Amino acid sequence: MEVLAKRLKWLREKKRLAQKEVAIEIGMKTVNGYQKIEMDERNPKLETLVRLAELFEVSTDFLLGLSDKNSEIKEIENELFELNTRLTVIESEFTLHSHKAISLKNDLNEKKKGKLHDLTYDFKSKELEIIEDMRNKLENELYKLRNEFGSQLFTYIVALLELPGSDPSKDSTIKKFLPIEIKIKETLYDIYYLDFYVAKFDFVGSFGTFYSYEDAENKRIEILKRIYVK
Repeated sequence: MEVLAKRLKWLREKKRLAQKEVAIEIGMKTVNGYQKIEMDERNPKLETLVRLAELFEVSTDFLLGLSDKNSEIKEIENELFELNTRLTVIESEFTLHSHKAISLKNDLNEKKKGKLHDLTYDFKSKELEIIEDMRNKLENELYKLRNEFGSQLFTYIVALLELPGSDPSKDSTIKKFLPIEIKIKETLYDIYYLDFYVAKFDFVGSFGTFYSYEDAENKRIEILKRIYVK
C-alpha cells in the first residue's frame, strides 16, 4: 500500500512525531512493526489502521488514498463555498445596479435632448447618484472578495498538490475553475517561482522556489499533468 505508506510518513512529520512515538500511541510492542508499515513492507491489520486514523484525525479512506479530503482540506473547501456564495450574491447586486444606472442615464439623456428639466429629472439625477455610489461600493467589495477567493483557491490547490498520492485532476472543486495556467517567474539572483493564474481571478499565488529554469519548468509540467491528466 504505497499511498498508505507515504501518507503515514507525511502525517507523522506534520505532527512532528517520531516513529517510536507513533508505535507507542497505536499500541505496537516495537517500533519495527510500524516502520515496516511506513516503508510499505507490511500491511496493517484493520485494528491498527483504525488506530492510525484516530491518531492522525483522518478517515481510513484518507489513509488508503480513497479520499483526498482531510480536515484541513475540507475546511478550505468549506471556506471556498462560503466565499463563492457571497461572490454570487454581490455579483448579482452589482449587475442589477449597473443596469439601473444605464437605464437612468439613458432616461436623463433623453430628457436633456428634449430640454425637459423638471422635478422628475432632478429626482432621477439624485437616484442615479445613489445607485452609482452603491455600485462603486459593490465593485470594491467584489474586488476584495475575488482576491480573497483567489488566495484561498490557491491554498486549496497547493494543499492537494502537497498531499502524497492525491489526484487533483479528479477534484470537483478544481474542475470548476479550470483552466489553470502556470507561468515561470524569474527574479534576481537566478531564482524562479511558479505563478498560478485562474481564468476568473487572474493571478492567485506563487509556488515553490527553484534555482534553475529547468527545475522550474519540470515542476510546472509535472503539476499541469496532475491537474489535467486523469
